[in-house]
Amino acid sequence: MYISLFNLIDSNTSPQDLYSCFCKIQNGRNFEAAVKHLYRTILDCLVKLREKQDIQVRIFNYISKANILFEREMYDEAFIELDKSKKLASMYENDPLLLLIRRIELKYLSALEFETISEKQLINKQMKVNEVIKYAKSLNQHTQLYDILKHRLIHKGYIRSDKQKEDLNDLVLMLSANLQSDAYYVDALKNIPVGSQIVLTATSANSGWDDVEYALGALYSLVENGAVVSGLQAGSAPRTAVGQKADGSLVFYTIDARKVYA
Repeated sequence: MYISLFNLIDSNTSPQDLYSCFCKIQNGRNFEAAVKHLYRTILDCLVKLREKQDIQVRIFNYISKANILFEREMYDEAFIELDKSKKLASMYENDPLLLLIRRIELKYLSALEFETISEKQLINKQMKVNEVIKYAKSLNQHTQLYDILKHRLIHKGYIRSDKQKEDLNDLVLMLSANLQSDAYYVDALKNIPVGSQIVLTATSANSGWDDVEYALGALYSLVENGAVVSGLQAGSAPRTAVGQKADGSLVFYTIDARKVYA
């Protein structure tokens, strides 16, 4: 019944004549039922066609094939399918799926008792997982900041007063450099035009600092391993210091050295 309706539409029958032509061909059968069925059929066909083009669906299909093959102990074939999904996820920068794929890979290797890789290779794969998590976290933070700023722009409008500018302080990170620091950093800050949008990333030669979220810096070291450091500059200025005892407890010290009673 719905085929007749499709043929009429395909032959460019006008909408005004569609109902009467259908009734003549189908001897008064339910036109509305045919319309609903044709609608569902066309929609299902479009979804099937879209699946071939949808990258996310393709990635999931590779993952599904890998899981099926691994369950049937076809391990080499499973890793091949998983590698296809990994390449596709990397190409289209789909980080959530890339993280899932790398974790599945580690699960497979663990189930096989890591027979095919060395400890160094295992650590490298684990670091790849950490890299994806770190990048995804950074991307998410940028997206959240953008959404907050967009929300404020929509609901509060552009900044037109000092008070409105102060209200943004909860989203502002102050950049500063000591004039005694490397001239490169001082000049870099001076040369940033007012109103510029900048993105900050922090890296360290020592990977042990990669996951640090809060840190304190200091100009000088006063005591190292229980001994006073020599060659310190003499002077009188307010100072704050922090130290750690042998038992791990912390000591905080502050002084306003410009006062006569300090």
